[in-house]
Amino acid sequence: MPDELIEITAAKSWMKRTGSWFSDAWNYLSNIQYLMEQQANVQTLLTSIPAVITRIRFYTVSMPVANRQYTLVLPANTKSVEIQTTSGAAFRISFDAGRVGPVASRPYWSVPVNTSWSQDKLNLTGATFYFACSTAGETAEMAIGT
Repeated sequence: MPDELIEITAAKSWMKRTGSWFSDAWNYLSNIQYLMEQQANVQTLLTSIPAVITRIRFYTVSMPVANRQYTLVLPANTKSVEIQTTSGAAFRISFDAGRVGPVASRPYWSVPVNTSWSQDKLNLTGATFYFACSTAGETAEMAIGT
């Protein structure tokens, strides 16, 4: 057995230059190279598949005071988050305390009027979600996937 492996591309190139009687071996190595590339593609796809969500929980939080920071401690193994206001009012969100209210301080994420914010492919445990609305009397609705 040789001390080092021959690179498939180099072996194919050599066989192609030396004559057509190596065509069976060349085709065999071509198939191996193709299968190795396909296996790498499959591995890439498998690692990009998010964890399966087995339960979705719905939460509502009243926000009676404008610009007050409200919080929700996310359940263990949170894989997705979606939040909106019941009336469609604009609001702010953050994973850092003190960013959204009472005085908003960047960085935070602004969610425009009549829009929800969602994020998937998460793996959060012990995270706290902070949100605030500049309109008093709003209600935040959240769908949390675990």
